[in-house]
Amino acid sequence: MALNHYVRTQERYYSLHHRLFQIARIALKNAVDSEEGRELNVVTAITFSALGAEAFCNALGYRVAPDWEVFEELKTVQKFEALSQCLNVPFSETSKPWQTLFWLIGFRNDIVHGKPEHIKTHKVLPDIAVEKTRLDHPKSKLESLLTIGNAKRAVQATKDVYEIFRLATPIDVGFEIFQDGWSGSVTALVDKNGPEGSR
Repeated sequence: MALNHYVRTQERYYSLHHRLFQIARIALKNAVDSEEGRELNVVTAITFSALGAEAFCNALGYRVAPDWEVFEELKTVQKFEALSQCLNVPFSETSKPWQTLFWLIGFRNDIVHGKPEHIKTHKVLPDIAVEKTRLDHPKSKLESLLTIGNAKRAVQATKDVYEIFRLATPIDVGFEIFQDGWSGSVTALVDKNGPEGSR
């Protein structure tokens, strides 16, 4: 009996931003839903929002920037400004979501290039507060930013920026950037020997 053979062809335009944004959203949900590991989930949501924004910027820039080599060398903030000009998107460093996005990029830089910080606090406490706060530790500047509110801001800013560019990008260019999908086909191979020759 002859075995049939097929050729499967698949094609996908891969960009990491889809997965990074997904990680940020899941971490935010976990931070909101449970106190267990909350600070770790918050830092994950904020950091992966920033990483996703940078990956998204590169994916879009690769498709629409007039000169990819020049674009690739820009700092992330400059890349978003260049994309805004290229796609006629209103851009202002002092308004949302851009302001939040740039805070996010700064936060990411602080995480990646983390420096030690000496923290010393002095508080006058009543008797009852001494016992209640005995396990509280002084927080660094970075740790003080690890709030659910900031995690929500980070995730929302990336959603807003994503949507702004989605609406401004021509569909033939943006189709592969704004969805994570693939296409494929299967073709049967014809046996040159025919059914009799393959017995």
